[in-house]
Amino acid sequence: MSLVNNTSISGPPSIEISGTTATVNMGVEVSSNGSTLYFSRAVFLNAGAPSQIISASNILFAQKINGAFVYDETTANTIMQNINTNDNLEYAACISENELEFYFTRTLISSMSDLTPDSQIMRAVRRNNTEAFGLPKAINTIPNHIKFVEAPTIYGDVLYYHQFDNGVANLYKVTRQQMTLRYILLMIFTFVLLSCGESNNSPTGVSVPQAQGARILGMDVKETPSVTYATAYSEAISIGVREVSISLDWSLLEPSVGNYDNTLPSIIDSFYPTQSGDITLILRPLDSGSFPTR
Repeated sequence: MSLVNNTSISGPPSIEISGTTATVNMGVEVSSNGSTLYFSRAVFLNAGAPSQIISASNILFAQKINGAFVYDETTANTIMQNINTNDNLEYAACISENELEFYFTRTLISSMSDLTPDSQIMRAVRRNNTEAFGLPKAINTIPNHIKFVEAPTIYGDVLYYHQFDNGVANLYKVTRQQMTLRYILLMIFTFVLLSCGESNNSPTGVSVPQAQGARILGMDVKETPSVTYATAYSEAISIGVREVSISLDWSLLEPSVGNYDNTLPSIIDSFYPTQSGDITLILRPLDSGSFPTR
């Protein structure tokens, strides 16, 4: 394989064909300084057939040495030890300009035949470009698990990614500020839970948090111009929320006497039955002083 300026690659495992199984290299990403080439080592079953399906994928890399990209399996596995897993596909690598942030797609292998594969956009960091990446965390401002999301690309403070909507791949983006918001919310919730759940019954006399018991955390969720309701809901669930409240004015459901609008109930009924959290529906009554005469 040759690249610009006749740069060559030596050592990476080549394409392997065994019956109807093909093992290939795909999804190339090159660092901004051109020194590191990331790729996914993927296995396809029923290769070339309409029923072809990917069954494994790990992210590896080759480094440029004396003008050529050289693959060292031991080094690649060491640096990527926290990235690759046995139960998921890891692919579509994206490296930041300083090579300290690593973004990629992680999809549950057993879900690949589902209508919506269970996927996540992940981020891992490290202190320098010679050590292994740390344990990755999902970017929960993206609708992970809800939509099929993949192929992250970082540019400055904006992360772009693909999201499949009704079978169509659309391009979305999320800012670093939005990605940071989750951790701020986590700290706020942790503080609130510790403050509201203190117990002074510790033998040492030190206040300790009460056990959760049957209590659950609930909150209202709203969309914003830059964040959809589904994304906001997914973010809330990811930080421990287990109940979401919806408050509706009765006038939205009965705009005029005897005339009912089922738009909002239909949206609620189509979205929430497939979600993991509980829902509390609150109907706000009319002002008794404005009741119409029937």
